[in-house]
Amino acid sequence: MKFPNAQNGVKKIFTAEILGLIAAVITLISAFMGIATVAASSAANSSDAALVSTVAAGAGTVIFFAAAAIIGLIAFILNLIGIIGASKDEAAFKIALYATIAGIVLSVLSGFFTSNPTVSNIIKVLTTVAQLCCTVYVIQGIRNLAVKLGDSAMDEKGNNIFKVILVVLLLKLLASIIVTIFGGQFASIIAAVIFLIGVVLDIVQYILYISFLSKAKKMLAE
Repeated sequence: MKFPNAQNGVKKIFTAEILGLIAAVITLISAFMGIATVAASSAANSSDAALVSTVAAGAGTVIFFAAAAIIGLIAFILNLIGIIGASKDEAAFKIALYATIAGIVLSVLSGFFTSNPTVSNIIKVLTTVAQLCCTVYVIQGIRNLAVKLGDSAMDEKGNNIFKVILVVLLLKLLASIIVTIFGGQFASIIAAVIFLIGVVLDIVQYILYISFLSKAKKMLAE
């Protein structure tokens, strides 16, 4: 085992991504439940049964979103610990760590600008960029280790995974930019559609990324 810190770090990142996948699936379910709630609310005035159905659907949506948020937080912490560990063996993980810290700072800052949608959305765009940098450099870190270990196949897989993840994150970035620049209900609808597409692609991304991390674990264990 040439890179023990990286091996343990990648293990934690792998577990974090599995939790992230679970959170993404729950988010997708809650999004569809939210759509169902909106649809049900249009009929709520017609009967008491419709009103009860709307309230139940709304409560279910809140519960699912809360569960996704909690699981996402656990995944984030575990991912951070993994990156810190892996950075001891490969410098690219340090850049991923700096990007993660930048994302944390931006998330905290966004809380101070909730009353200013424009600034809040700009911060969200910057947060997405930070997430992109973090993911890119985790992949690059594994690719660098693969090169050092003479595993060209893993290096190539990392390159392919990066392209898919880049598309997903750029879609999220696009959604944020549309709302920031144009605003209004129409832009919000477009952003919501892009968000739903992004969530579906997010799940594809997680599956590919988890597969890559699984192979990385095996590579580093040899």
